[in-house]
Amino acid sequence: MGRKTSEAISYPNGPGGREVCNKNAAGRREYRHRVQVMHERQGGMCAICWRPLRLEQATFDHENGRGMSGGKRDDRIVIDGLPQNAAVHGLCNSERGSKRTAYLIPPSVGSSLHLEEMLEGD
Repeated sequence: MGRKTSEAISYPNGPGGREVCNKNAAGRREYRHRVQVMHERQGGMCAICWRPLRLEQATFDHENGRGMSGGKRDDRIVIDGLPQNAAVHGLCNSERGSKRTAYLIPPSVGSSLHLEEMLEGD
């Protein structure tokens, strides 16, 4: 990922490659970029309700809810070539809370090569 900088991301070499977008301008830009990439790979659909999702409505949803173990959150959106985390409506995100809920993303959405190219883009 060409966008990695020490200003935008913490723990790039942390446990299992875990990444956390920092709470500064660079980190917020990276976080928003990742939401955009997830939104695109989902074809503009919410991963929870699978209804249309406008990019300006999209929020970052952690597949493994971070409420229970927020210190272990992982902001990567591709892990071992597979999609991780998702873009969702804010309301869907808040209603889900920390519960584990299966995403409705069809398994055929995105290939690892395409996802890596999207992350490298800009």
